[in-house]
Amino acid sequence: MKKGAKGTLILAPILAKKTAEQDSPEQTSSFDSQLSSGDRHGAVSKLQNDIRKDLDQWLVDGYAVSSSLQYTKVQVLDLTDELIERLSSN
Repeated sequence: MKKGAKGTLILAPILAKKTAEQDSPEQTSSFDSQLSSGDRHGAVSKLQNDIRKDLDQWLVDGYAVSSSLQYTKVQVLDLTDELIERLSSN
């Protein structure tokens, strides 16, 4: 799992955003707006109650990755949960 200079997770927002943008750009836009305006509580709520639920429904259970650049459903959901936890604790 990649971490940024200050230990912040840099993959989860990218994965969550790219996956969510494909079918639900309004959720991603709302999440981005809340995060940009400092509304962490709203951003966490959107990520937890909307985006994560959609990721859980859209991603394929048991997807077999063929390279280290691909992620399983469990890995994507774990990254999303870690992002939720980090945003909630700051």
